[in-house]
Amino acid sequence: MEAFACGTPVIAYNRGSIPELIKDGETGFVVNGIDETVDALKKIDTISRKRCRETAEKHYSAARMADEYIRVYEKIQEIRKNEEKRPWGYYKVLSDNPGFKVKTITVLPGEKISLQRHFHRSQHWFVVEGEGIVDEDKQCFKVEDRDIPWTYLQTPFTGS
Repeated sequence: MEAFACGTPVIAYNRGSIPELIKDGETGFVVNGIDETVDALKKIDTISRKRCRETAEKHYSAARMADEYIRVYEKIQEIRKNEEKRPWGYYKVLSDNPGFKVKTITVLPGEKISLQRHFHRSQHWFVVEGEGIVDEDKQCFKVEDRDIPWTYLQTPFTGS
């Protein structure tokens, strides 16, 4: 892209993202070997330097890159708009019925949720990804995503 920004045509091997970046015969040449490279060098004067610069300005400007970042951030925001944010992470209620509630809870690494005590309900916890520390009646033990679910009438949980 730096070459295009300077108005310089590019000759590059047909690997990775090169075919997406270089318009063969228009902003440079995509080649498959030494012989094609030599042939491309002979035709380099057919490439418009102005066209190379215009390509950089159109596709790789700071404004375009900023717009792309904003689109990514908006997509993330849309995905997370139904989440309740907390200092330790966030949760999302998947189902809320008179007899039960289902949530996904994401505890960020190094954070923990407060100790809890419930006298009128039980909780079932599943570690889907990562690991955490359960503190039950001042006894702590590590749980991981490969462990089976566990149930407590009192379920304090800290984890990552």
